[in-house]
Amino acid sequence: MVHDDNGDDRDDDSGDNGNDNGDDDGEKQKGDNIGKHLQKVLHEWGLDKVMTVTVDNASANDSGISYLRSQMNSLKTSIAQGKYLHMRCAAHIINLIVQECLKEVLQSVKCVHAAVRFVKNGTSRLVKFKECAVLEKVDTKAFLSLDVCTRWNSTYDMLKATCAYEKVFARYTEEDPYYTIELISDKGLGVPDEQDWENARKMAEFLGHFADITKRVSASLSVTSHTYFHEIGEVNILVNNWLNSSDTWHDIVENENYKAKGKEKEKEKENINLLIFVAVILDPRYKLSEYIELAIQEIYGESIGHKVWAAVNKGLQGLFEDIGTPFLLVMAHPNQLKVNHHNLNKWEGVVE
Repeated sequence: MVHDDNGDDRDDDSGDNGNDNGDDDGEKQKGDNIGKHLQKVLHEWGLDKVMTVTVDNASANDSGISYLRSQMNSLKTSIAQGKYLHMRCAAHIINLIVQECLKEVLQSVKCVHAAVRFVKNGTSRLVKFKECAVLEKVDTKAFLSLDVCTRWNSTYDMLKATCAYEKVFARYTEEDPYYTIELISDKGLGVPDEQDWENARKMAEFLGHFADITKRVSASLSVTSHTYFHEIGEVNILVNNWLNSSDTWHDIVENENYKAKGKEKEKEKENINLLIFVAVILDPRYKLSEYIELAIQEIYGESIGHKVWAAVNKGLQGLFEDIGTPFLLVMAHPNQLKVNHHNLNKWEGVVE
């Protein structure tokens, strides 16, 4: 498995940088260059066979993978004709989901950000704020932290820590008149109100799940390929719960623009690499079980889920015929190892 992630924090879920032919040609040329570079690196590493290449959703990467696939097919070094070569970066997709959610409560997040920035922008303010925290008997070791606009996990850290100080900010409003004056000046959003704090709490809780998922899918010292299926299922449950909630979030998702985006995201399910399902099936705890079939139907819906389940079974059979047959020949005829050794050379260097 080769990873070529060019930045998880780009808010770019389609990679569409233009509709005219000039832009399309430019993207294709850029993609071809990416593909050529990948091919060169694989050659330097001595890798003839590659199962997947993990990239984000930029259209240039799509073109790059297409170029690499065609080259590998022409050299007859591809696995399953390169059908499963393109693996979309899980961390990048999680980033896109989170960025979309943050847009819906951006004003509340900005209010909290402005309040934290004011307090941290001066030693005397910090001293007074800590005195207010003592009076309010705040029981937390975490303190205020500012987020970075390009990293949503820092926004999560900010909201998680700051929400514990909601009552302290209310007391601080009475202690420092400049706090309110500065937050409403220069077209500021004002002091965070009750609704802003409610949004901040719910967003912190929501982001917490995705922060945990991101850590798990980004692990580098343990095998993760068989866990992605479960992570996708968890994300599906989280998003559906959010969409079906009956509180403040319900008003947000009733927005027609957000519903339209939701329908677009449904189409992205078609781009899930089937190896995600194959990997969990190879886990001896699950195999081709009814649990996996039901989980797929939960993710895709019953009607489409049946088709996906059939495609997974067909793909698994195809991989077995493409990869497993040469090894079975050796096992069936151990005395003919010298004869089969030449045929097996082409399978060396397969990487997961």
